[in-house]
Amino acid sequence: MQDNGVGTTRGAVRFISFILIIVVSIIVAISGYMSIVPASIKSTCRIALPIILAIITIIFFFSKSQKKFWQISFGLLAVSVAYLVNWIIGNLPSTWFKVDSASPRGMAILKVTEAIPLIVIIFLFNWLSRNGINSLYLKGGKLKQSLLMGLIISLITFMPFAFMGGLKAVLESSTSRILPMIPWLLLFSCANGFMEELWFRGLWMGRSVNLIGRSFSLIGTIVIFTAFHVLIYANQQSLLSLIPLIFQWGVLGSLCGWVTLKTKNLWGGVLGHAAGDFFLYLGIFAAM
Repeated sequence: MQDNGVGTTRGAVRFISFILIIVVSIIVAISGYMSIVPASIKSTCRIALPIILAIITIIFFFSKSQKKFWQISFGLLAVSVAYLVNWIIGNLPSTWFKVDSASPRGMAILKVTEAIPLIVIIFLFNWLSRNGINSLYLKGGKLKQSLLMGLIISLITFMPFAFMGGLKAVLESSTSRILPMIPWLLLFSCANGFMEELWFRGLWMGRSVNLIGRSFSLIGTIVIFTAFHVLIYANQQSLLSLIPLIFQWGVLGSLCGWVTLKTKNLWGGVLGHAAGDFFLYLGIFAAM
């Protein structure tokens, strides 16, 4: 009976931790990306969240009973600091490079300038927490198996592109129109795929797996990953039109997360994620 009680308590702690991680992660995402939230509220969140998460991390770090939580709050802190940095930088990249954000070239350049601060800060915070790049699944594990699974994910992401009009739009477009956009879409997809996999699977899932277990960590990152993308596009499309995309994001998040946990290597997820983004946006721009 005592063992059952201990198991029940641990299960409850894991579940509560799982819910809290999802809630806080979505709040962090809202501060960075949800455009329907008033600018004043987002600005307040971007400034306040790093301070709050830093205080929480310090409390956890020096607490004997809650010390195990500090790595997770520190990971959330890293992303909130990256959001703050990107907010401070603001529209400078588009001014510097004089880009049209609605074009493949502009979208790619802006994505790279968005990704660089977040990636650098994740690496910096990972180093400050005395973790190696293995903790982010960037080294070690089963690399070949991970890449093979990434190729399979790429084939899966090709299906919506092939059967939902993307491939048809490309084939009906002229070569002179399609070819110039391919390098920019590849740059965008690789930058976004690496940034989001490092963030969601490498940092957040990697930090939470030892605390709440593999299953909760995987489910949590799927929910956060899908909610994050819904928040981005919530003001651009109706909920009904988002349903197919929600399904695609959920499947992509599930596959990338499962491959990372299975192989303890991030690169297959990065490959599959980048392929999914590439096919999605190639179809969109070809149809324009």
